[in-house]
Amino acid sequence: MRVRGAVWFAAMTVACASPRGSGPADAPAPPPEPGARQSIPRSVGTVLFLGLDLPDVGTVIGGHYAGASFEVRQTTYQMSEAARAGWSRAARLRGETVLHHAGFTVRGVGGATSDLVAVDDEVRFGIQGRVNALEVRTFAGAGSRVEARVEVVWDLLDVPRGAVIFGRTHSGLARISGRLDEAVADAFDEALSHLVVDTLFQVALLAPVVAADARGAQAAFIEPVAGEPIRIAVEDLNPSLDSGAVERVLAGVVTLRGPDQIYGTAFLLTRGGLALTTRRAVRQTRRLRARLPSGVVRPVQVLRQHAGLDIALIQVDCPAACPTVDWEATSLPAVNADVVTIGAPESDEAPPFVSRGRIGGRWGLANGVTLVTQGDEVVNGGEPVALAATGKVVGLVSARPGRRTALLLGEVLRALRVIPPRP
Repeated sequence: MRVRGAVWFAAMTVACASPRGSGPADAPAPPPEPGARQSIPRSVGTVLFLGLDLPDVGTVIGGHYAGASFEVRQTTYQMSEAARAGWSRAARLRGETVLHHAGFTVRGVGGATSDLVAVDDEVRFGIQGRVNALEVRTFAGAGSRVEARVEVVWDLLDVPRGAVIFGRTHSGLARISGRLDEAVADAFDEALSHLVVDTLFQVALLAPVVAADARGAQAAFIEPVAGEPIRIAVEDLNPSLDSGAVERVLAGVVTLRGPDQIYGTAFLLTRGGLALTTRRAVRQTRRLRARLPSGVVRPVQVLRQHAGLDIALIQVDCPAACPTVDWEATSLPAVNADVVTIGAPESDEAPPFVSRGRIGGRWGLANGVTLVTQGDEVVNGGEPVALAATGKVVGLVSARPGRRTALLLGEVLRALRVIPPRP
């Protein structure tokens, strides 16, 4: 018999406001042990901990299992309002304790429904998490054995600027003989504990203060008028100054993803977030997000599509000025020119796909140019095609059936009614 977990969770008492064996969350933390890692928390001042954004009410998050190998699901659990509120409150309190024990001075924002807090000059950084995946399991005939797995996308905020400056995904796992609430809280604690010892996170904490850039402020989504062109000016470009061709391209490549799936690759054209990708990569618009090279995950809006060329113009809601590829829509690459394409990785922890090849030949407009690559790395389409000598992006990989081609940027932009800067 299937029992809706919402009913089961609503009857639960969330009793995990503080870790086992610890005092209240606002109790003074024990002195940090000496070591190189402890110098970083002491140097960043007070940190604002904003807690976790949990899955929506009604989301299936696990079940109760039985059988010889516990492979038979007897009951399905769903997120309830009571569990969501209780776990959110507990995550804030316990998260503050985890940060205290790591050596941070922490300021909280109050209860689970409190989102406003007075911030003074002492607070530069904020930490907030979004639960990307949550699975809970209980087991029949095993006493009170429970298991919780969680994947959290952590954002580091520059509070004075109101910008996300770093993002990282970490997982937590808890297997205990106890309450399900306690297992979930332990899994959250582990995910946060992985973040505070993450080397890249610590490097981001030591980054110098950057003055807010008026042009780099978060851009509102544009609403293009049907049939009207979108004009891009030279000052809208924001390419990397890196001397390496691959690095220059990587700076503007983003991964399009949903809650639990990667849809494809896009690349940024303007500091305001305009980007190109394939039409098939943006079919799943519900909760579509873009993962920036910094690791920050941001919302996406689809502006225009062209079914015949399988291309789309999107806008990424970057927290500050978007880093872009160095691109040009007017040049026609020579036959046999060496090129490099860069595609989205298979997971957040995997490196991007870098494929080298050459331009083969031409068939005219709407057919692109042939693209001969080494191996089968490029499979989804939407990847930028850049000249290997300069890192200048001149095309977009087409994933239409048939031969692998690269659509020239001039052709793509004309089809999407976008006017590039004048050379």
